[in-house]
Amino acid sequence: MGELPLPPAELARRVGVLDQDDPVGSFDAMGAHMRQMVLNLQGSDWFSGGRRVLDFGCGSGKLLRHFVGEAEDCEFIGCDIDEPSIDWLREHFSPPLNVFVCGEKPDLALPDEHRLGVCDVGVHAFDRALGRLAAGDSSCAAARGSFYVHVSGPRDV
Repeated sequence: MGELPLPPAELARRVGVLDQDDPVGSFDAMGAHMRQMVLNLQGSDWFSGGRRVLDFGCGSGKLLRHFVGEAEDCEFIGCDIDEPSIDWLREHFSPPLNVFVCGEKPDLALPDEHRLGVCDVGVHAFDRALGRLAAGDSSCAAARGSFYVHVSGPRDV
């Protein structure tokens, strides 16, 4: 896909960046770092064989845009409560990414057969994600699935 598009500064800032003077560059660098953390945890061979991956609270694609190459073999789904972020992602990355606006209440509007492998949850969505899981939203409860939480800040968690 060549040079991957980057969102405007206001969408980059919305999901948290470390460098306010260069929010788009920081957005890109943080997403690349998060991708490497996922690969270190899961292994690059994990992203084969038709896996489904959900980035819950994806914003404008800080992490998702770094997995566009893997989206040929896996289904990458992103959801966020911010409609402008999802609109931007849809315009620039759909396909190959599947993105949708979600609400703050449980129910990700995914079919039951969509059992997902990895969930990335940003700091702003973490409490809602735990609430959804506690309320019985099993979208992330895949057999051999993983739940990955990334909190942006001076140190990654």
